[in-house]
Amino acid sequence: MAKRRSKADYERHKERMRARLREETLQGQEIGPLPPVLRPHRRAAAMGDFQAFCKAYLGETFSLPWSRNHETAIPHIVRVVTRGGRFCIAMGRGEGKSSLAEAAALWVMLPGRERFITLIGSNAAKRGELMTSIKTTLETNDALLEDFPEVVHPIRALEREPNKCRGQKLGGRPTRILWSSRKIIFPTVPGSRASGGIMTVTGIEGGALTGQRHRLASGETIRPGLLIIDDPQDPSMAWSDAECEKRQKIIMSAAMGAGGAGKRLGAIMCCTVIRPGDVSSRFLEAWPSERLPMVYEFGPAAEKEWQQYAEVLARELKAGGDGSVANAFYEARRETMDAGLPGSLRRKLPRRLEKGGGHRPIQDRERSHRRLRKKHSRQHLPPHR
Repeated sequence: MAKRRSKADYERHKERMRARLREETLQGQEIGPLPPVLRPHRRAAAMGDFQAFCKAYLGETFSLPWSRNHETAIPHIVRVVTRGGRFCIAMGRGEGKSSLAEAAALWVMLPGRERFITLIGSNAAKRGELMTSIKTTLETNDALLEDFPEVVHPIRALEREPNKCRGQKLGGRPTRILWSSRKIIFPTVPGSRASGGIMTVTGIEGGALTGQRHRLASGETIRPGLLIIDDPQDPSMAWSDAECEKRQKIIMSAAMGAGGAGKRLGAIMCCTVIRPGDVSSRFLEAWPSERLPMVYEFGPAAEKEWQQYAEVLARELKAGGDGSVANAFYEARRETMDAGLPGSLRRKLPRRLEKGGGHRPIQDRERSHRRLRKKHSRQHLPPHR
């Protein structure tokens, strides 16, 4: 028959179990030591050159050569995020505005150029997309882990479980990291220039733009120093003058006042004009700005081909066709016709037409080139596949 434990033995057993649990918890919370920086030369080069940063760490996103529009827009972005001021850049849909905005946010935060930045999307869905994209990059980008371990290693250690933030430690000290759907606080790491940096993402409406502040462990309270606005409007509200005026006031009052009394925020807005008088148009007039066209000019050799293409397409549509004849016309003359287009638009066209796959409805093909036809009513682009 087993000997019955005394009450004292049971208490000693519980204490041993508690001590063991505490030790296991501490071991799980400790994430050190930090791995070394594997390629310091690549890191140094990228921190001094925004385009080099995009190619070195975000190569899958920026895999194509820089277009003329990119070469124009990037210096404005760099100037604002490094020196302050305001600037509004208007580009076409699909030209990489959001990718540039996200890359600029990382380029600013990783070396600690700014301690608190806010990204602003047109609505709640866009806000969520911005944050998800940035978090996915930090969680999965191995090149960033190799060269910025002081930031990315603690993020990876969370294993996508935000509840681990509270207890995470490095060298026995709390990292004070935060990993939520609207706010990231970068880990507090001795010697890291990004230590304690804050990135928030919000929509234009909802009141989240006001009252943004954060108290550091030192007792200092900081507010946003840079705003990156990724398109201030969506098509559903751009046609309402009242909505456009409302959003303009929100950005000029709540957003631009987020830095606190007497502090002038840096702000870069990447936008697309939907109609004259919309939110984008208003800021193109109110701020220093540049509006980048999709087409600068057609080459002389291509001008005749585009005019013929427009005539072929018009006759075919009038006869009830689906665009296949115009598609074949373009395919036979593609080299000449593409040579007349700038790189920013040419790379949006298909590399080859699908063989034997038929043709998409003309309404779908036209949607992708509506902006170009508005500017050059006599020319038409080939079906976009």
